[in-house]
This record gives sequence, C-alpha cells and structure tokens, in this order.
Amino acid sequence: KSESVVYFIRAGLPFAGESNFDYLLDYINAHAEIETVIYASYWSRAVAALGEEVFQSKLVDTINAFSAAHKRVVLVGDVPDFGFDPANCNYENQFRFSNCEIDIVEHQSQKESYWPTLSKYSGMPDVDLVSIDDLFCNERACSMIRDNMILYRDNDHLNIPASRLVGAEIVRRSAMLSAIDESTNAFQ
Repeated sequence: KSESVVYFIRAGLPFAGESNFDYLLDYINAHAEIETVIYASYWSRAVAALGEEVFQSKLVDTINAFSAAHKRVVLVGDVPDFGFDPANCNYENQFRFSNCEIDIVEHQSQKESYWPTLSKYSGMPDVDLVSIDDLFCNERACSMIRDNMILYRDNDHLNIPASRLVGAEIVRRSAMLSAIDESTNAFQ
C-alpha cells in the first residue's frame, strides 16, 4: 500500500467555523483517501484566546466533523514553550549547552490548560492522543537540545530537523495506536 502525507498549516485557530480553517476541513473531509488526521495546534494559546468552555466546544465540533467524514483523529499535545529565544542557549563547548531548559513543572503548568480537555475527547471512537513530551523532557526538565542539536527556531516553534523528528515519532506512535485498536476490535 502506498502511503502519502499531506501537510496543511494555516495561521489562526484550527476549528470548524473558523474562516482560515474551514476550507482545510472541507478538503480533508471531501477526500475519502485521507484516513487519518494528525491534529496539532498551539493548544494552550487557543485556550487562552477562547476560554476553556469555548475551546472545548470548538474542539469537539471539529473532532465530530472529522468523525462524521470517517476520519481517524490523532490529537498531538503542544511542544514545550520555552519563553526565550534559542539564541540564548550558550554553546559552552562541544559537549555542553547551557541556559536551554525549563523546569518540568513549568511545562506541566503549560499543559494544565489543554491536556485534560484533549484527554477527555481522546476517549471518543477513532480519536487518539499522543504526547511528545519525552522527545524534549525528562523527569526534571525540558530542553531545546537533543543530541547536541538545537530543536527550536524560536521559543515555541520547532526547526526543520526537529519537525522531522517529531513527525516521525507521531507517525510511529499513531501506527502503534492503530495496531492496538485493530487488535482490540479483533477480540470483541
């Protein structure tokens, strides 16, 4: 089977009923060959812009629109927001960067605004939730650096190598979730 990926990016809020997003939703839903939608955004900013109640309503309306078109939806959590530019990371020597981290508590605080809502809706049929925290964080901190490479182009946007890393991980985890779903259905 040939696999294809189409990547859509658009400024604004990624919800049904938003003018910057409706044409993408219409396109995705009109093409039956699109089976899975990887649905990611800057969720904490969307909650801040809309308020929690409106955010939840718009999120579920959008998920329902995808579900009505028989699309599997994979919700992806935010990347850590560092609040500082990667230029502030100091390359001290070939083995060490400094000033490139935030405390894990700060990232967990960022997630508090959206993660419970995403978790709630990941229980819907054909909706999965993927956290990519472990690509950036350990038990004490989140870092802009991985394998001596800076992963961000600014405080909250990944650079191209990091986008590839995250994309590959999302696809891997999405495939694992799909396989689990299929094996669970086989036993019911």
